[in-house]
Amino acid sequence: MKKNGYTDTTIKATGKRLRHLQRNCNLHDPEDVKGYIANKECSNAFKETLIEAYARALHYVRLRLSCEALSEFRRP
Repeated sequence: MKKNGYTDTTIKATGKRLRHLQRNCNLHDPEDVKGYIANKECSNAFKETLIEAYARALHYVRLRLSCEALSEFRRP
């Protein structure tokens, strides 16, 4: 995230929110995450930050999987 121009506070807050989600739902199941966030008793602003943190994590995982697929494809 640092290479993408995010500040240290954004990186720390994203990690904190992802750990919160991890303690309360299965991060490998987007429907579980959506259900948890939808039913959580908190402000809409906090729900939005949880969604943004999860979206960043999904983006990273997809990029990593794409890179792994490319390296598998290029091997003789």
